[in-house]
Amino acid sequence: MTEANIALRQAQAADAWDLARLRFESLVEMGLIDPREREGFVRRAAGELFQHFQEERITAWLLVVDGIPRGCACALFWRRLPYPGSSLHAEIAGVYVAPCLRRQGYASELVREAIQAAHARGVRKITLSPTEVGRSMYERLGFKSDKQMSFYPSQPVRIIEMSPDGAAPSAPATSQRRGENDACDAETVRHFPAQSEY
Repeated sequence: MTEANIALRQAQAADAWDLARLRFESLVEMGLIDPREREGFVRRAAGELFQHFQEERITAWLLVVDGIPRGCACALFWRRLPYPGSSLHAEIAGVYVAPCLRRQGYASELVREAIQAAHARGVRKITLSPTEVGRSMYERLGFKSDKQMSFYPSQPVRIIEMSPDGAAPSAPATSQRRGENDACDAETVRHFPAQSEY
């Protein structure tokens, strides 16, 4: 058996399909997507990733084995409200290595490359959402647990709609009346026209 030719290289926009395929494999392994959804997901994900590259909102590294991408790590960039210095932030995401290549340090090397690319862009902070399996690796790379809360809008946020005559509807009978110290007064409630879609 010949020794595999293994290399790490920076991904380009033309690699969007390979990154999408690796993302799909990762999500299947985590039980977050049905394997039968491969074709539609990979097509959509490749389009989104290509757009990220075009807008310079992503940098990614690939683990290539005998010419075939078998692992990756990405850094996604976005700007928050202004801070002293830089308002640019990054998230390490999409870290994946094929099962047969794990426990050999490839994931750590991919993440190091993504971190260096983020530092080169002058980011203020790099975040990530680790799995329990990967947490120790990220801690070895210098990441620390931080106080952060997340909101997953699986249900539509309740919107108060205006009646046809333009008046806000009265509160349901079960609602409690606001106290004098309530931080939200009537003027801060945003009303949407009844025909609005969200």
